[in-house]
Amino acid sequence: MKYLFWSILCFFTIGWYIIVMLIVAYRGGIDIKHLLRDLRSGNNREEED
Repeated sequence: MKYLFWSILCFFTIGWYIIVMLIVAYRGGIDIKHLLRDLRSGNNREEED
């Protein structure tokens, strides 16, 4: 019971870090999927200029 506050804070911090890491990995995967789809279809930004 002496370090209850710090234990709870530590668990919440680790949980927050895991959640943020999963969100970033998911959004990065979606971004890579869209990038590969655009490259396959030939839509390059250089062609638009």
